[in-house]
Amino acid sequence: MSDIGRLHAQVESTLEAAFAAAARAAQVAGEVAALTGQGTDPRGGVRIHVDHRGLLSDVQVAASATEAGTDGLRTAVLAAYRAAVADVQQQAAPLQAQLAGPRVDLTDTSLLDGFDAVLRGGGPR
Repeated sequence: MSDIGRLHAQVESTLEAAFAAAARAAQVAGEVAALTGQGTDPRGGVRIHVDHRGLLSDVQVAASATEAGTDGLRTAVLAAYRAAVADVQQQAAPLQAQLAGPRVDLTDTSLLDGFDAVLRGGGPR
């Protein structure tokens, strides 16, 4: 195989891997977008549901949650919200970990150096 043929094969392989990674990232993004989280305050008087972004989708407040007054209710709501967000983050972590790949050396110019050498009439270094 010629030098240019090897370079072409290397570029083609790199592009195929990049397209596969992009497709997988889109799939994971869809899976993450479908996640919902649920959290309850420690006393069980407030239950909150959030979407994958942490935005509230439902709040349920039991009568017992109001017994501690407005400060107690505020504390319960915030605790339930934090628990719901933590729930979504916990569900998303293994999905996001699937996207972790090898580190890319941005200083590696060998592929471009090879093309440059071919264009200048020589072979890749």
